[in-house]
Amino acid sequence: MIEPSNMNHVIAESLGLLRHHNIYYSDLNTVVDVCEEFNGNCTQICIHESHRRFYCSCESGYVLDTDMADCVSECDIENGGCSDYCTLSDGEVACSCEDGYVLDDDQKTCIGQSVC
Repeated sequence: MIEPSNMNHVIAESLGLLRHHNIYYSDLNTVVDVCEEFNGNCTQICIHESHRRFYCSCESGYVLDTDMADCVSECDIENGGCSDYCTLSDGEVACSCEDGYVLDDDQKTCIGQSVC
């Protein structure tokens, strides 16, 4: 696994950029804003912290994968904590249940409906 402190260098190298004193260049004379030009190789959001640093971030409902560039849905990680079904609704995890079950008070666990 690549350490997060080395991720900028790995992403920049994968984009064919040159690095000198932690500044990225497309050639020896042109400084590149990695976020503006390549979105930092991020799948969603690239944040340009300074000419030396950038990092990837994700929209609500998504988290960075271990490569620190790709975003995955919170539902893809342990089913978002839901016992049955997980969907993203407005960037928030929404759990739902199979027929005959309802969400418990925790809004994650499905329990059998009581028949009166």
